[in-house]
Amino acid sequence: MAWLKDFITNLPLDDISEKTNYVVQLWSNLVKDVPADDLPVYVYLGGSIIALILWLFVSRVLPKPLGGMSWVILFAVLLTPGASYDHSGEIAPASMGVVHSLLMKDFVQAISNLVPILFVVVVGFFLGFIWQVMLSSMNKNKNTA
Repeated sequence: MAWLKDFITNLPLDDISEKTNYVVQLWSNLVKDVPADDLPVYVYLGGSIIALILWLFVSRVLPKPLGGMSWVILFAVLLTPGASYDHSGEIAPASMGVVHSLLMKDFVQAISNLVPILFVVVVGFFLGFIWQVMLSSMNKNKNTA
């Protein structure tokens, strides 16, 4: 346990505090003109984009088809729109509808919220297939020329 005590006493708390302060100031300057009603949407979209960009690094390590397929699945889960439950007409992520329906043990509603996600996955897989066919035909044409 001495290593833990040494680790805690040697933590650069001033540097951590300065960097945290910098991030908070940067965030407050970034969102100062955003209306309070729109802020959750911007945070959600920004966080989803950051998660997708970071997943690109993970998917590069995975085998070729699994990396792209996992990225499409993550994209579909994060960004497929659904309807909110308060019937206000607002858009909510469909994955949250699936989780909410499962927690309420409403399996029919969970499946109906899962259908748009599966549709986005199928469309993404189809576009990925078309992309791979185009790439292979371009490489085939380049090798024959």
